[in-house]
Order: sequence, then structure tokens, then C-alpha cells
Amino acid sequence: MRRTTAARSAALAALLAAALPAAAGAQVAAGRDSAAPVALRPLDVTARKQLRLSGRFRPIRSAGSAVARADGRPRAIAVHGTFANPGLCQELGAAGDRTGPVVTLVVEARGAGSRCSVAFRASTYAVTLHDLPAGTFTVRVFHAWRGRPGQREMVLDTAVTVR
Repeated sequence: MRRTTAARSAALAALLAAALPAAAGAQVAAGRDSAAPVALRPLDVTARKQLRLSGRFRPIRSAGSAVARADGRPRAIAVHGTFANPGLCQELGAAGDRTGPVVTLVVEARGAGSRCSVAFRASTYAVTLHDLPAGTFTVRVFHAWRGRPGQREMVLDTAVTVR
């Protein structure tokens, strides 16, 4: 038996009405559009961006204290500091990232291995974090030691304005 177009439309409307909430189902059954604004919950979205950085690390013979300072530059933040080496044969490396208005720089001491020719008690560093938009950022600098997970020291937590 062949159904007429009207019968098929009525069957489809009945299926839709059963699948939709009561108010929308009543509108579909009556042949009206059920488009209505729906309030959505706001989303909190954060993205962590690795930052391009450049810099230099210089070993020094005198034992220094762990200090750092940061300055805003055009599209960049420059960080200068002193890292007191826990061991005599260490070299430094760094990594930086940004999550919203927070810029984090981690300076890490690593064993120098066979490249160790002279033992130094501390190192100075000058690192620039590049490609930042203009604005005010919270800059946090940590000193960490490879092979000691979870052990890092915050040496700077300050606001810096990037031009």
C-alpha cells in the first residue's frame, strides 16, 4: 500500500515530536518552526604556547645567589639572572611558555658530562622570550635541576609590560 505525501509528513512529524522536548514537539506537531534561542554555558579555554627564546649562559667562579629580573621589550621579555649551581659541573638550558597572561621561564641545570673542563659555582644567564603581543604579563622564573623531578625554586614572580 502506498502512503500519500500527507501521511508520510504526519508520520515524520510524529517521530520528530517524540524526539524533541515537549514545547518543541508541540510546535512541530502544529507545523511551526521550533527554532528558539538556547542559552549556552560559557567555556573556559586556555592554550599553552611554547615561546621562541634566545640567550646565553655564562659560568662564573664566585658563588652567586639565585636572583632574576625581567624587562619588557618590543614584542619580547628579557630575563637576566644568576643560578647557583648545586654541583660543580653543570650547564644551563631554558624553556619558556605562555598560558594567557602568564609567561613562565624554567632555567634548568644539567650535568655537563664529558664537556666539563672547569668547575663553576654559579652561572649568569640572559634569555629573551620572543613573539609576545603587547600587554602586561605575569612573568614567573623557576630554577630547576634535571634528575630532581618536582624540585624547582621560584626566583621571580612579577608583572612586565611588553610594548
